[in-house]
Order: sequence, then structure tokens, then C-alpha cells
Amino acid sequence: CGSVSIAQGAEHFYPLDFLYTLPPTTNSLNELLQAMGAFKWPEPLLENTVSFTTALSSSFGPAVLDPPTLKACVASNTLRVVWDQDSSYPGYDESNPRNSSIWKFVDSTGARPAAGTGVAVPKRLLTCDVDTFKTFTKSRMDELVKLLEDSNSRQTSSSALDTYYNLRNHESFVGCSTVLDSLFAKETREIQLKGVRACNDDDPSNPCCSEVLRWSDCCVPTDKTVNVSGLFGGANAAEIDTRCGAGNADTVKGLLEEFKSVLVAAQHPEDGCDAAAKERTDDRLWDELGSPIRECSSMVEDGRTTQGKETCNGDTQCWTESCVSEGDSSRCAAARGSAAAEPVLRCVLYKTDRELWDYFAIALDVDAGLVFSLKDGSKSEGQIDEDEWDRAVTNFRDIVGLPSCAGDYQQTNVWCTVGLTRSECKAMEAGSYAVGSSKMVKWIDNPTTLDPNDGWCKHFAGHINSAGAGQSSGQWISVSDWASDEMNLESCKAIWETVSYICSNSDTASSNDCTGDKVKTTGRSVEVFRLKTTQTWVKDPDTGHHVEVLLEGNQQMCEMEKQCNWDHSGRLTGGDEQKCVTAEGLTMGGQPFILFNGGMTDPNNSSKKVTCMECWGNRCDNFWGSSTPVCGAAAYRGDQCASHTGGGPDGLAPLVARTEQLWSDSGWIYCERKNLAETANMCLDDRICPVPAKEEFQDDDDVWIRNCAQSFCYDPSVTLGKNCTEDKDWDKLWQMVHNGEIESTHMGRWEHKYRRGSGICSVHSHYNFKTSDWTGIWEKATCESFNLTWWEGRVYKPGQFHTEATCTEYCGDGSWPPKQQCDQGSGICDTSCARCLPADRNNKGGVCAYETAVTEDMCNQNETDGYRWSWGGSVCYKDEFVGAESACTALGPAHSFHLCAGRDTSSCAQYCWAKDYTTEADCNAQSSTHHWMWYEQKCRAHQHLAQKATGTTCSTISAEGTCNAEKGCWWDGSSCNGQANGCNLMDGNHEWVGGTSRADEIRAGMLECSWDEYARCGSQSTCEAAGECNDWWAQGGACVVPHQPHPKYGHRLDCHELPSQESDFKYEHADKAGCIVTKKVNDVVMRVPESECITSTYPGAEWRTRAETSSECDAHGEVCTSPYNDYEIYGGMVTKARCEDKCGNVMSKAMRWRAGKWGNAKGRQLTYAERAYEKLNAWDLKSFSREKFETFIEGGIATLMAQAHKTKILCKIAPFEKWIPVFAGQCGSGGATAATNSIQYTLASSTVACSNLASGRPMKIYDGSLDLASASCTSRRAGSTKSSEVVFQKWVPIGGASVGSGRRQSACSAHEVIKNANGAVIGQKVGHGLSGNGVTGFNLCINPLVPASEVCSQYTIKDIVSVSNTGVYSQPLGKAVTTNTQGHYCFSGAVGGTAYVPVLLQTGWQSVTTPAPTPAPTPAPTQNLVDTTTTTSPAPSVVIESGKASAPLTGTQDLSLGTGGASVTLDAGSGSVTATVVPAAAGEVEKVELTVDNGVKVNIPVASLAADQQVTVSAQSASELTAASAPPSGSTSASEGLAIALVPAVEVDLAFEVAGMARRQTKLYRMHWLDKKTNVWKAVCTAHAVDTAAKSVSAPVSTSVQNEAGFNPSSGCHEKVTKCDGSGGTLMVFEVAEEPAECQPSSGSGLSDGAIAGIAVGAGVVVLGLAGFAAFQYRKKASDGQSNFVPAPAQPKAVSNVPPEASSVPEVHAGMVQLMNQNTGSHPHDAQSPAGMVAGV
Repeated sequence: CGSVSIAQGAEHFYPLDFLYTLPPTTNSLNELLQAMGAFKWPEPLLENTVSFTTALSSSFGPAVLDPPTLKACVASNTLRVVWDQDSSYPGYDESNPRNSSIWKFVDSTGARPAAGTGVAVPKRLLTCDVDTFKTFTKSRMDELVKLLEDSNSRQTSSSALDTYYNLRNHESFVGCSTVLDSLFAKETREIQLKGVRACNDDDPSNPCCSEVLRWSDCCVPTDKTVNVSGLFGGANAAEIDTRCGAGNADTVKGLLEEFKSVLVAAQHPEDGCDAAAKERTDDRLWDELGSPIRECSSMVEDGRTTQGKETCNGDTQCWTESCVSEGDSSRCAAARGSAAAEPVLRCVLYKTDRELWDYFAIALDVDAGLVFSLKDGSKSEGQIDEDEWDRAVTNFRDIVGLPSCAGDYQQTNVWCTVGLTRSECKAMEAGSYAVGSSKMVKWIDNPTTLDPNDGWCKHFAGHINSAGAGQSSGQWISVSDWASDEMNLESCKAIWETVSYICSNSDTASSNDCTGDKVKTTGRSVEVFRLKTTQTWVKDPDTGHHVEVLLEGNQQMCEMEKQCNWDHSGRLTGGDEQKCVTAEGLTMGGQPFILFNGGMTDPNNSSKKVTCMECWGNRCDNFWGSSTPVCGAAAYRGDQCASHTGGGPDGLAPLVARTEQLWSDSGWIYCERKNLAETANMCLDDRICPVPAKEEFQDDDDVWIRNCAQSFCYDPSVTLGKNCTEDKDWDKLWQMVHNGEIESTHMGRWEHKYRRGSGICSVHSHYNFKTSDWTGIWEKATCESFNLTWWEGRVYKPGQFHTEATCTEYCGDGSWPPKQQCDQGSGICDTSCARCLPADRNNKGGVCAYETAVTEDMCNQNETDGYRWSWGGSVCYKDEFVGAESACTALGPAHSFHLCAGRDTSSCAQYCWAKDYTTEADCNAQSSTHHWMWYEQKCRAHQHLAQKATGTTCSTISAEGTCNAEKGCWWDGSSCNGQANGCNLMDGNHEWVGGTSRADEIRAGMLECSWDEYARCGSQSTCEAAGECNDWWAQGGACVVPHQPHPKYGHRLDCHELPSQESDFKYEHADKAGCIVTKKVNDVVMRVPESECITSTYPGAEWRTRAETSSECDAHGEVCTSPYNDYEIYGGMVTKARCEDKCGNVMSKAMRWRAGKWGNAKGRQLTYAERAYEKLNAWDLKSFSREKFETFIEGGIATLMAQAHKTKILCKIAPFEKWIPVFAGQCGSGGATAATNSIQYTLASSTVACSNLASGRPMKIYDGSLDLASASCTSRRAGSTKSSEVVFQKWVPIGGASVGSGRRQSACSAHEVIKNANGAVIGQKVGHGLSGNGVTGFNLCINPLVPASEVCSQYTIKDIVSVSNTGVYSQPLGKAVTTNTQGHYCFSGAVGGTAYVPVLLQTGWQSVTTPAPTPAPTPAPTQNLVDTTTTTSPAPSVVIESGKASAPLTGTQDLSLGTGGASVTLDAGSGSVTATVVPAAAGEVEKVELTVDNGVKVNIPVASLAADQQVTVSAQSASELTAASAPPSGSTSASEGLAIALVPAVEVDLAFEVAGMARRQTKLYRMHWLDKKTNVWKAVCTAHAVDTAAKSVSAPVSTSVQNEAGFNPSSGCHEKVTKCDGSGGTLMVFEVAEEPAECQPSSGSGLSDGAIAGIAVGAGVVVLGLAGFAAFQYRKKASDGQSNFVPAPAQPKAVSNVPPEASSVPEVHAGMVQLMNQNTGSHPHDAQSPAGMVAGV
């Protein structure tokens, strides 16, 4: 520009706020390059959404292209865009310039143009064509609103915004807007504003002026004087006279007085177009609202808990509501495919912000308030409607589902196969290609052929590191579902080339190290197969656009691979088919493992193994509650089967201990009598055992029968108790000894319950009279040495869910083991009852210890009294004790009672903490000695290795008694041996946690108390007394720092954005409580321990633990949040007075306590099936798609933001769309007058959830506000039954005397238009009209725009009137008016569709009879409503009853509707009408239904009726109508016609009979209205309902249709239209071939025909709007070889009314300013100033 050149960057990202919405066929920037001579190779590199960008200044030099200089260049046509190529750029390929990665170009011959080639940028010349303006603006606004409403992603949301800029800067709009601009001056001045949040100084300590202060303070509404730019500065009299003519000058000036508030509304510092929308158009919302929800899919599909953990302790921890036991641990059931929809939606509900949920509910078409309340993320505090929930799940599944492969998502994406034979591949299935690699290949048989060798050898993982397996360097090469098939094929080739070879028997560092078989993978054929259908974006090579496509999966290949039908993950079978079908040889965690139901067989074929499974969609897993009967022997003897089993009445052989462990509720079972397991009587021999029954001490959850569990020695010859016990005749015995008859005797105990109650003599010792030796008989060998019989002791577990008849369902009440059916009245708690419990639940009633007996021998001496020795606790205890502490101490001295119950978390467990193992994975790696405590988040040593705090090394003990008393030690006759189990003796860093008293040792050793956070609540009372805090993040403790504000803008920083002082620590989310500090330890991220928390490194840090009570939950504190966005936190507002009272926010608890809720338990379905190797995956028609889920999330956020964007853009466009034609009409050729009585336009529009209006955000703009707190919906959006579109409109009467002439008789004379019933002027209007459509019963506030200087002193009483669209004001409505802080007139109970105007009245206005001294305003001729001056005398009032049709009504009748006092004046003309009141149904409102004599039904919401409502209806002949007005092209009439007029206009629902409709109709019917001015039928573009049973078509007819100029005119009709008297608009139904064009989305390029759209200057930025480059033609002059560009056609259009230069430019929006430069070099073209970048079309 002149002597100044500003270099631009070589690469720019496209800006978000100024792109093409209606896509051009080619990219404008490419066309610019081509115009300079570029060959068309850049096209594929650039998005068609890229706009031309330029900077006014740069950081590498002093040159500045200031606005005045730029404007001068434009005026002199010397502005140029010049291309200056420089081969020094990195990446430039001299040998092949087309390969350059930066924006280089060459011409078609491959040569680079000379530097300096450029394009001139001329000034845009503008004209105004009103018809073009109206057509263009309406079509673009319709398109814009549709784009915003349909927006479902960031991209579409941004594109919708770009339509606004494209519209605003288009020559059709700018040409006419400059006409209006020229009629008045704009100025910046101080204005007085009431109750505003605005900055009126530069004080950084003022919250109104400093965004950073929003964290801790707020801008309070106060009366302020502020500087506002762009305000009305007075009429430009000379320009008005020139443009409009002297005859229209006063009218134009009067119109400007009514118009000028538009300028204030746009620029208002709080409620202006940009300011009002700022909060809900912030780009932060995309991540702030979306991030918590996005993780739901992986949590459900991976089977993780609600906290993201791998293991669970209860159903309530799982989104699938199913925690599946796997022996020693449990995990959440994973759900995939269509089954994932419900748990994912459940997660969404818990994590979604309350306002966003409304828009999700709208998308799901469900009642937002009936699914559940999200006020605190708790379903228990809201209302659950099961039918509505089912509807939500069904609709959600439809939205996020698509036909795809469902199964293990890691195996369902893409196969990468290599051409190995079956034998080669199978031989390598255990092999790898380098050190550290896992399984490399897997062979998949092809079952569709008879060839056993046909199939595929696929790469097991589908990804590999280029540096080799186990390496940290290198890059990952992988196939993936989002990549194209071509890309995947290349990646697959690279994988096998990288693999190079596979070794069959070992991990090898190189090929030469392989000692087994080896195969090469290089040079082999490679194929890829896509299994999963993926929704993705690909670039269209023809247009350059990224378009959404489906990469469809292969159904046949999806179902080709097989897996174990009951062990999907292979955790037990390891993918071994034989193990799967036999359920034998299983392992878990590397240890042998047996399933309780592993022995289930088909009763008709014992060779077939069957199983009982629980399924979630396509995925099934072994049901862990299923088990075959078990007969266990020597249950208390561990694995000593050989020495403690056998014998008995049948002389059985000893058992061999099994290698697999079989868990019973009191320990592992190693010895099993499988042949006796069929029934309890077979196992529990009636010759020995009591009647089979559970012991009194057993827990309810223990299903084992244990009353014959004790192994003992017995004397079968003794059948009477008196011959068994110690109460023998010792004198007689000694006599027998003297006589040599005996040498010894047995000492026993008569067990009266045994032998089914007949009793048995249990022998526990032998006495030798000669040696005086007592011999204890505790072993089988000892027993049989005395010729006695040994009983091995047996326990029995009945079979459960092990037959086809029983494997049907189980009771989902949370009990374990599960019950077959739910008991009558059985329930389930939605929370857990956390408490301290023993490891052996049979001891949860407590243990009674006899502490005098400190050794086993001492305890055994009391055997006859029922005492037993516990090696675990080194304690002698009363066996089968039942009772409380008092019962224990009553047994005698030295008895003590020990119990887990009643202890809190701090005193519950005593254990040895292994501090070296800080993560669950590290701990579990030491599974033979340690295990992970989930609740405490600590690793502990196994109890048998460390039962107490301090132990003594066995070898250092010299006394036998001391040795035997030391846990883990024993005396071998001469020395102390063994391994003492004190915590202090464990290797590594261990620490004892808990007490060290004898009582603590007993609890630790025998009870093994531990805290069970998710213990089941067994009753309603315990459930309701329990509860849970949602501080899941605090599990195991967390170091939490407070949320912090952005240092510049004051909003909450995300936890990952918090500054850290070291690279090795970062932050995790702690919900509203703050952020959790984590750090890296050996490259593993872990939480900072408590000991490191309170340091200066982490300012404000506090150690937090999981709350156990409501009060502890409350102790997490309170946070201040936005009333509409839970995640908008104001952390600096710490008091309620600041947060709520001053700032209007919400102070709420950081964490919420949710009390338990008891509900009815339900059965859960089970599946009985043969154990089989079946399809790994299944083709699912509604498989959950993460891509579609992301679209759902972004769609909800986009819809939320669209509401603010719509209001913002309507604020900027709608007033001008309506006002510009009025001024243009006044200032056109000959000074034509305006042809309308009022200006009506939309101020704001918002989609609302009808069931949740009370929690909705008020619609607030400069002109007023609309609050939906007490409103109800009167209509529904098209395609929705649960939502409505609320439209907030402004009405400015300008017809007749509604607008002053510019010469006023008094200050208020122009506003004195309010009359009473006597026709006397009794007040003045003080503002314009506002209305709301789509709802009724709302609260409305209206800004009194008339300045105080124009208010007459005699008018002091505030009231409200209504105004029709013909400019007629009603009598005062007597509303109870209040004023808010901004001085707005507020009242409640506003009726939808009625325009309300604020007024001031004189005292006693009702009785004033004297006409006003000045003529009363006379409305302009009625345009589109019934003449309100009719003098027809109505008939007496007719009462219309609810639900009962009236007698036929004719002529004019006053109708009284129901008991609510509503009334309506009906004019039925010469026809007849019946009327009835339809009562309000669920989700609907009360309506009056009028049935015309030709069957047409008219339904009007009673709440919408105005006080003076008039309705005119009459039947119309279809044949007569279509004879005069031809049907729409390609259509035929389907109904009779209707003429209708409503004064004032209200939305009405019409239903037409369609006689020819078939029940299974496939025809398309659409209602149309007749434009009487053009005699053209126009479609009603609202939701249509077709009732084939009633043969009717119905649809709502909005007020916007009724207010159309051609709907019901009283003059100016087309010559063929016979009725043009304002008696009603005409409607009827047509059968159409396709959706009418006006009801379809708009289309077009969005670009003007002009070559250069224009140039705008302001605030140091410039926009070059390059529009319609297709209109440019390139040509060379043969004489000089210069490049010239001329428009096609060659000459520009004629120019008229050329506006001032400053007004001839498009708007520059602050949001356009962007700098996106990828280069970091020092070249001048690479460095630019961010403040100087702007984008334009």
C-alpha cells in the first residue's frame, strides 16, 4: 500500500469466525494464487473453509499499515496483494516445487512466477435494491437459524457463525445498510444506564473493568454513566432531504426516533449483542462441558468403575450396575455394542451440567425433569420415571448406534494379515520377534470353505514399535479404524517389514539368536480387513472439503474369529479352546484355578460341558454365583489330604490334594469327594454326621453345611454316652488293670447330635495306666494305631444355578451368594453400608477368647469344653460361640470378646503396610506375599506372614515355651525353628498400622478386620441410615490444591492447565473440590503422599480423605458456581453473602451426600448354554459408536451455544432486516411512503425443554427479559414432542399516528395513544411492544425506552397494554407492575403471542370521559387482521363446557370458556361451528376446539387468548379455491378449505379431514396458506401430524404466517382472489410429491458475484474480502506480457446512491482477529503480530 509493504506468513490456520458456510466450489485463496499464475496443485492442500488473511503490522520490522494509509490506498486504487516467493523457505523442493509442504506454487509449466506478481484490490461500489435486499437477507437468515439449530459439532457451529459475517458483509446487505447509515450521524457519548454491569472507568480494582476479578468478585448492577460508541447522534437533515425528499423528511425523522434504540441495544455494555452472549459463546465450553462426558464410553466399554478403577466392590460402583466377582477380585461388567447405550447414558446423566442436560433431553425427545434431576448429580434426589428412562435409552441407542462389529473393541477394528500358511502361523502363535514382545500372530480359520488350511494369519495386536518390541524409542506403526483402507494397507506392510521374522520358542534380540523355528515376514503378501464401521471425515478430492463418511465394516470377517463363550477376556482359559470346552486346567493370575460350576454337564450327554452365564448384549461371562454341588473333606486341614482323609465306616482311601484351589467361605478346600457330591446325604454320611444343617454361628451369606466339618477319631464300638465320657468308673478300671485285663483306656466326648441324633463317641485322647502317659488323638495315623476309626470331616455346598431349570435368573438384591428368586418384599439399596467386617463372615458376630491358654496344648486341655486353637490368631477361642460380650465374659475369668463391627476406618484394620509397593500393579506383582487394599490404597503383607507388629526371630529363642508362643515358630525338641511373622521381620520397608495390644493382635490374626466400603445394606432401615459422598476421587487419600483462576481472564483453569514448578508433577481432577497433586516416580505417575502434601511446593494444598458421614462430606466445603453452569466456578467467592446475595450465583456444597434409597429387588436374566468356542464378535445393527457419541456430545453443546449465537445475530441483523426496507421505501424514487403499520422482529430465540422450564435461563436483552420460571409450553418444535421454540419478539407500531411527524405539540404528545373504554386519552406509551411465542404464563419485563423528557407529568401509574400488529392499543390491562434494578416494567402471567407495551396512566383513568384535546390516533388501514371497529352486536354469552361439544353456533357469539374466566368472540359467518373445551392432558395445555361444518378443527390454547380475543372462521370450497388459485406445482388438493382470522394473532393448531387417505398411506401431505397478494399457495413449514385412522392432517399455524402481508389483506389482493376484506386467511391441505422447497434447507454459495467484496478498516486490522473468484478471468496481453484481471462481465454494475466511503465496507468483528502461523523461523514471512491478523471472505 503506497510505500508500505507488510509481509504475510507462508502458512495460516483458518480462523473460526470467518469461514464459508455455503461452500464454494473452489477455494478463494487458491484462485488468488492461480490468478497470479499458479498451477492448480495447492487445491488439495487447502480447506475450502480457508479465507484470505492479512496483517496490518509485523513484529520483525517498523512498518505499519495504518487504517488512514490503507483507506487512502483503497480510494486511489493502489492497494495490491503481491506474491513474493522465496526459495529459502524450509521445505522448498527446488527439483520438484510441487512437492513443497508450504504454500509455494508454480505455473502450469512448472516455472515460478517472477516476484512481485500481484492483484489489485479496488474499492467496492455499492447499490441498494430493496427487493434484492429483502430476498437475500431473509434467505440467509432462514439458513442461518437452521444452521444454528441443526448444529452438531464445533465445525458446523463455526460455519453457522460464518453465515452471519457473509450476510453482514455481502454487497446486497451493505448496499442498503449504507442508505440507512447515511440518514443519521453516529457518536460516542456518555449515557445514563440503570442497574447495569458495566465499566465506566479504567480502575483495575473495579470488577466491572477487570475480568481477572470475576474469580473473587462481581460487577454489581448499579446506575452508571458510561461511554458508548455507535449511538444515534441526530438526523442528517441534508442527506434526508436529498435521499428522501422534503415531503418525507419529517416522517423519516419520526421513524429515526423509533429506530434509534436499536443502536443502544446493539452496543449496550451488558445486554448488547456481543455482551449478552459472551458467557455462553466462550470456546472453553467445548472442553469444559464435554470433557467429563467423553470418558463415559471408555469406562463402560472397558469395564471400569465410576471412578475409573479396574476393580469394583459393589454394583453401585459400576455404570453397568453389575460388579462381577472373579474369585479374589471383582470388576465391572463391560458392555459393548448396543448393550453399551444404557450404561453410557447413565454415566452421561451423572456427569452432565444441568443446563446442557436440557439439550441432551431435547435431542433424545424425553422429558428432562422426569429422567432424573441433575442438580447435584444424584438420581436419588430427583424423580425417576422408568417409562421415560426406557424411552431415553431407546432413542439414545438409535442416535449413537450404527451397524458394526461389536465385541472386544481392541480386536474388532482392523486385521493386518500376512501370507503365512496355517502350519507356519500356528507354529508361531507363541513366538515373538524381539526381546519383550508378547504374542505376535494368531491364525483365524475360514469356516466358509472346506479347506482346513484356508484362513488368515493376523498380527495379534495390530501395532508395533518401529524400534523393536519393548523399546521406548521409535514410532508406533499401527492399523486403526479411523484410517482409510489405503493408509491401513501401507501401515500393515510397514508392520510386517518391521517385524522381519518370528521365533517360535523364545524372545530373541536378533534373528541369529533364535533357537527354535523361524519364519520371515518380509516380502510376504499383506492384506487388511476392516471389521468395525467407523464414522469419520475424509477429504473430497473434487471439492477439497472434508465430508463425513462411513467406512463400513466387513460383517463376514467380523464374525470369523472365535473365543470362549463364557471367558471373553481369556483370563481363565488363555484363549485355549480345549480349556474352554472342558473348564479344566484353568489358571488365574498364574495360579491353578477351579470354577465352582466347572463340572456342569449336559444331563443328556455327560461328555458335553455346560455353563450358566450372565450376558450384557453380545457379551457373556461366567456367572460366578453358579456352582455344582461340592463335598469337601478335611476342610480345616489345608492341603494335608493324605494324612487327614480316608477311613471312616467304609475304610476309604486317602484323597490327593488338588492343585487348584476351591474357595469356601471359611478357607480353601483342597480335598474333595467328587463321587459323594450329588446330595447332602451322600456327602454327610448318616452313620456319622448330624442332620445336615447350617450352624447357628454361620453368616446368612455362608451356604456351606458345616455341622459335620470337624475331623475326629471315634470308637464305633461305643454306642452309649456313659461308656464314652470321662465320667468313667475309675476304680473298676484300675481293678481291670490289676487283673491284667487292660493297660489303657480312651477318653472321649459323647457328641449327641451326630449319627442323625443317635450320638457318637468322639475320642480325643488315650491314657496308659502303666506309663501314666496321656496321648492326644488329633491325627488319622494316631487314631488308627489305637484300632479306632477316623472321620475325615466333611462340608457340603449345595448346587446353585447349575441346571437348565435353575439357570434362568437370580435376584439382583446385592446379596451373595445370590438367591434364585427375590423374596416377597425383598429390596435393594442404591448405596452401600460401609463398615468394619472380618475376613471370615462367620465370625462377624464376634470371637470369645480364653486368654489363659496361651499355647495349643493348653487350649487342647480344654477341648472337652468346646475350645479350639487358632494358629492365625495364636489364641484359644470358644468354638461355635453365639452371643454378645456379656455371654463371653460369663464363661469365666480370662475370657475376652473381640468384634470388628462398630469400629471406624482408623481403628478397623491392623496390618503390615508394604511401603515399597505404591501402586496396585506393583503390589499385585508380589501376590505370593502381598495384596492390595483397595479402600486404603495401600499394599499389605499377607496376614499369615505378618500377624503382629513385632516378632522375634525364631532361631534366637532358646526356651520351648517361648518358641511355641511365638507366631510362626515351633520347637523341634532341641531348638526353635520357623519364620516368625512380625511385621518388623519382613524384608523391605514395612510398617505396622494399627494397635499393638493383645486385643489388636487377636483381631488382626483371627478376625482379619478390614473396612468394606461397599458392604451390602441388608435392610431398609440400615439403607436409609447409610449414604455415600460423591468424593470418589478421595479414595485412599489425596493432596488437593484449590482451583485457580486464569491470570488474565479470571475463569477457572482446568487442572491440567495449573502451573507446576517441576516437569515431573501435574494435577488430576478432584471435581469441584480442586485438583489432586500427582508426581512421577520411576516414570509412573502417582499421587503425592500425605507426608509431602503440606509444603510450599503445592500452595494451599490440603490432605483429603473419603468422607464416611454426611458431616464429613460437608467438610469438603462449599463452592460458588454459576446458577446455570455447575462447572463455572468462582473460587474466590468464599461467602454466601458475596456469592449469592451480591453476585447472584449459587453457593453449594463442593461434594454431595446421597442418603440410601431402598427399592424393590428385581430378577436378572441368566443364560444356560454349552461351553463352546464361538464367535468373538457379533454384527450389531445398533452397535455403540464412539464417533457418533462424540457427535451427540458436541451436538448438545452446539445447541446450547446456538441459543446465545442466535440471539446475538438476531440482535445485529433482525432490526435492520425490518427497518431498512421502511427507510428505503421512504427514500426511494419519488419518496414513496411506508406500507406497514408496525415493525415486528425477533429479539431472541431459544429451544427449551418443556418439562424443565423452571430451571431455564431467562432470555435477557436490552429491550427486556422473558423468564420461563412459571411458564408452560403451548406448542412443540417440529419433530419433537418434548421441546418448544421460544421466540421473543419486538413490536414497534409506526402506522398512522403511532409515529410522530417530527414536529411535536408537546414533549409527550407523540406517545399519548392510550385510551379507556370511553374513548378518552388517559395515558401514554413509554416503550415498544414485546411478545413471547411458544410458551404462555411467563414473566415479562419491558424496558421503558421513552426518555424522561418525553413523559408528561400527569401520567404516574404504571400499567401494561397490548398492541395488535395493525398498531391498535388495547385498554389498560390492570397488571401488577413492578420495576427491576434496570427500571424495566415487570409483570407475571404474560400470554403467548400477545404483544405487551409499558404505559403510564393518569389517576382515575377508568372514569375519564372527556376526549383528549388532541385527536386520538387513528390506525392505518388494517393490513392483515380483522377490522376491530365492527359494530355487530354479539349474541348473549354461550358457556362452553369442558369435554362437551356445544350446539351449532352461527353468526357472532360471545363464548365463555370453562371456569377460568376466559372468553372469546366467535364469528361463524353464515356457516355453523361447534365448540368444546379440551382439558389439559399430560404435557399439554387446556385448549378450545372449534369444529367447522366441513370438518376442519381449530385448536387454540386457552392461556393464549387475549382479553378481547376475536376468532372468525368459515368453510371454503376446495374446488372453488383451486379454480381461482392453482394448486402448487405437482400437487393436488386433499381437503376442503378454511378461512380464519384471529385478533390479536395467536398460534393455532388446525386439523383437516383428508377423505382419500389410506391406512397404510405413503403419500406426503402438507398444509398451505394462500398469499392473496400474489395468488400463490405457500407451505406451512411446521411439524405435521398424519392420523391415518382419523384420516386427518394437522399442523400449527404460527403468528408469523398470520402476520404475513398476503395472509389476510383488506386491499391490494391479486385479481383472481375474490375475498379481500380482512375476513380471514385461507388454508387447505395438498398432496405433494416432495417436501416443499420453502421448507427445505437453503442452498447456495454464500458469495456475491462481485470479484472484490470490499475492504474494512478498524482497530488496526484489515479484511480483504475475496468473494466469487470464479467471476475473475485471467488474460495475457500479447504486447507486454503483463497479467491483467477483469471481472466477467467486464464492466461493473451501475452504481447509484454511492454512500460515504467510511460506510461502504463490511463489518469487522473482534472475533476475526487471528494469527495462526506454524513456522518458527526467522524469515520475515514467518513472524507476525497476533494483534494484527484478521480473516475475511
